[in-house]
Amino acid sequence: MIYPNGIITGVDVYPANRRESDIILRHLNRQMKDTGLTISEIALDGGYDVGAVHRGREILGITGYCSSRTYHNND
Repeated sequence: MIYPNGIITGVDVYPANRRESDIILRHLNRQMKDTGLTISEIALDGGYDVGAVHRGREILGITGYCSSRTYHNND
């Protein structure tokens, strides 16, 4: 996570077959605990636009901004 002053406060490393959306809530929670900072807003790419991440952010009190994912029906 990079804060406005440019200091990186955490990095997660995981296998390529893990979805980032499975890890983001744990990462955010750990960042708040480790730094003592409150994260109130976060911008995320469309890969995080899933129900579990929306609910987890709600529980953590974080407003999120995700790019929307559009699925096309190829019928």
